[in-house]
Amino acid sequence: MTDSGKLFPCKESWNVDGAQPHVTPWSPFIITVFVIGFGLRLFFLFSVPVGGPSLPGRLSAYNDEAAHANYVLHILKTGRLPAHVESIQEQNALARAQFENYQPPLFYWGVAALCGMLGCHSVDAVTFAGRAVCILIWIGLGFVMFRIARLLALNQSAFMAIAAVWALNGTFVRYTVTLSNDALFWLWVGCAVWIAIAARTTLNSRRCLLLLGLVSIVGLYTKLTFLLLLPLALFVYDRRNKGKSVAGLAIIYGMIFLATLPVWLRNIHEFGGWLPLAAGFGSPVWQVPALDFLSFAMRSFVFPWSEFWQGFIGLLFFLPAWVFLAWSFSVEWKKHRFERQPVFAVVLGLSLLGFLWLNLRYHQAEARYLFAAWPALCVGFCRLPSLGCRWIFAAAMLLPYGLLFLPR
Repeated sequence: MTDSGKLFPCKESWNVDGAQPHVTPWSPFIITVFVIGFGLRLFFLFSVPVGGPSLPGRLSAYNDEAAHANYVLHILKTGRLPAHVESIQEQNALARAQFENYQPPLFYWGVAALCGMLGCHSVDAVTFAGRAVCILIWIGLGFVMFRIARLLALNQSAFMAIAAVWALNGTFVRYTVTLSNDALFWLWVGCAVWIAIAARTTLNSRRCLLLLGLVSIVGLYTKLTFLLLLPLALFVYDRRNKGKSVAGLAIIYGMIFLATLPVWLRNIHEFGGWLPLAAGFGSPVWQVPALDFLSFAMRSFVFPWSEFWQGFIGLLFFLPAWVFLAWSFSVEWKKHRFERQPVFAVVLGLSLLGFLWLNLRYHQAEARYLFAAWPALCVGFCRLPSLGCRWIFAAAMLLPYGLLFLPR
């Protein structure tokens, strides 16, 4: 097949250290981190109890997993989407777990269909089925990450560092083994970034624009945060004919709006607004967050199990991973690689703005909200010069998991 016959025929070089680009997922290092990452997910799949509150020093389900499970159960029992019941700030709302009903339905339809085929109709069975689905989606994230690395002509050393983040990072681990729509949302984010990067050099911008429009539709049916990614369509146009490009963009944005109109009408009718975030976050209040929000964000970036954080002792477990990540990202930034690939810069900037807005409006400092830019984050951590350094980096990513076994 010639290059013109491929879906994304071109490569835009991000080549690290001038090495010959050669990316394969079958190196001993990548296979090792995959096996460890898969093992971690199996451990949490079966070790984290279903439901119940978060308790210090004990593995527990994330507070809203039960609400996601109840969403799926409602579809199984009634065949309809759940209506608005209450906001998370209502008394005992966490125990009743009905505050995620405002989420778009795609992920929950899919899990409900699988549970219906498997005969899973209890909370426990639905939760375990949903967790297993999220692990499968994590494998899909790895495929998208591999395709982006090939498209950028990354060398193998860079791809190995990225694979370590994908397999071992605590945020990736927790939210690809927790019943929620985060993992599926990340999958569509990766596809959108992949298409937008390819469209920077491909001649078939119309096909890329159509693909991006379709991904945007399923992304918005998965999680409203995908609104942050809609500006990516501006990267997908034929710069030689701006008149047709503007018309094409208008058509695509119109198609996205019309296709997702049921989401917006449901939000307005059931939850009182286009973006009913108050249901999941509580009433918004403009307030400058305290400085501890930065500490919370940094810790939750590498290890989001806050019930196991232990002050200075915990810092010793977090610090090595953060040193590696900060150093690698700073090198990539200084070498202006993000300027050479503006798709990453835009996605990262939009995610940072969204994260800051959530902190100012809803006081949500969890670093997982930054993972709306996960392809840019992963590629930003690809600077590890030697194989030994990459093994040490993998060990540093694993070190925070030791907090699970420390006595309190």
